[in-house]
Amino acid sequence: MSAASISATSTLNSDNTCADWVAWHKNLVAAYGKDQADLIWMNAYTSLSFWSLDKSFCKYNSSFATYIADNNLDAGNVISGTTNKAEKVWNNVTNSVSNIFGAGESLTKALKWIIPVVLIIVVGIIIFIVVKNSRQIVAMV
Repeated sequence: MSAASISATSTLNSDNTCADWVAWHKNLVAAYGKDQADLIWMNAYTSLSFWSLDKSFCKYNSSFATYIADNNLDAGNVISGTTNKAEKVWNNVTNSVSNIFGAGESLTKALKWIIPVVLIIVVGIIIFIVVKNSRQIVAMV
């Protein structure tokens, strides 16, 4: 089927070319309006098997990719979807690590005050114990 013979009522499949998909979307928009056309097109396009050669490589066809981008359609496939999910996981991990280190920075600031105070208290207790014990030792002698 050539792009010229495609209408809004055509049924596209994995045998259609990237140009056919673009022509079909244009005809859908003319017949049903952009929102409805987008839904129909996305439903048909995403129902195709990833292994369909034309579908798998349409996103590398510059005319197709430009049209899809200009019309805010998501023509991703299984691989690009997996890549997007992996990217989201990576971002979540890096954000979590940043949050941990962010908490570490707050903890570091707190420890700058806590450690000296604890050391002064510990040294004070040790001095108190030493002085108390030395009085007892002197009193025994």
